[in-house]
Amino acid sequence: MKNVSISNKKILVQGYTNINFLAQGSFVTCFTATNSENIQVVITVSNDVQELQTRLNISQKLAGLEGVQQFSHLRQLIVSDEDLEQFNKLYSQEFEKDNLFALVGPYYEQNLISYVKQLKMKQKLELFNKILKIVNSIHSRNVYHMDLKPSNIMIQNNQPVLIDFGQAVTDQDVQVVLNTSAYAPKHDVYSCMILSEKFDSYCLGNILHELYIGQPLSSPLANIDKLKQIIGEQAASCIFGLTFYQQEFRYSPTSCLNHPLFNENTSLEEFNNANRIIVSRFPSNLLSRNQSSISRNYSYTNVYQGVNKGKMKALCDLGGIEALSEIQSCTLSVETSVADAFI
Repeated sequence: MKNVSISNKKILVQGYTNINFLAQGSFVTCFTATNSENIQVVITVSNDVQELQTRLNISQKLAGLEGVQQFSHLRQLIVSDEDLEQFNKLYSQEFEKDNLFALVGPYYEQNLISYVKQLKMKQKLELFNKILKIVNSIHSRNVYHMDLKPSNIMIQNNQPVLIDFGQAVTDQDVQVVLNTSAYAPKHDVYSCMILSEKFDSYCLGNILHELYIGQPLSSPLANIDKLKQIIGEQAASCIFGLTFYQQEFRYSPTSCLNHPLFNENTSLEEFNNANRIIVSRFPSNLLSRNQSSISRNYSYTNVYQGVNKGKMKALCDLGGIEALSEIQSCTLSVETSVADAFI
């Protein structure tokens, strides 16, 4: 069925009207449109059917979750013969006419940053708490977004919605992440293994930093003191814990929900005690795959010079943000195996 034609620099898809260019990404081009029920939607178009199929599969894996963009069926788009010349003139650089596919999903007009301009800080934190819960819910289904940023968090009826799962993964650890966003932990790509959950944690911490300061971090915080002076101890500790340089030590979205910034029944001291640095809880698959790389890459303050098992264990007892800050400034490489030290 010939369901696509070109007119006025627009792709015309049968069954949809008012189609306009919205945005172009690395693998897809998005258009806004109105469907037969007069509802505004987004049509995501690509020659890479596998890319669109992956997005559809992720959407189906997250079916039923609130706060997540859902896509309908994948369909092939056929360019009509009478519009072939116009299509080639306008879109030959972007699309192959015989291999064109589309997904249809809901359209959201406002993203996070434009929306929060009208909110007070307390309201921003309430909204961020909802975002944490959404991220926690997708993680519970073994989906990791890997591209969390304000432009991928939309607002519908005053509620946040995650969109653009084009870089999402379903593995707890990955070796390659193609994310150059200002919100992503670029230093993670040099790790022997990237922990998907903690990659999302860093992005969340950067978003929280922007809600307070107006921009994301340019690099991980060297210490927490300056940020404490600007936004207070609770907020600073939450951002610091989410964006900590070493990914294994970052707060997870789950633990962050219990942070006193979002849970008034928990004190910062209680939270720090409950979230001590337990290095013995490294993911078992990470330890088994490359213990030597881990032990070479971990550094601690020179307080632990001449390190042995007892002193390594003592590190766990420091606990909380103070310990994180101390480790952040360390320079001494631990030569003993991290796995062996905590047996």
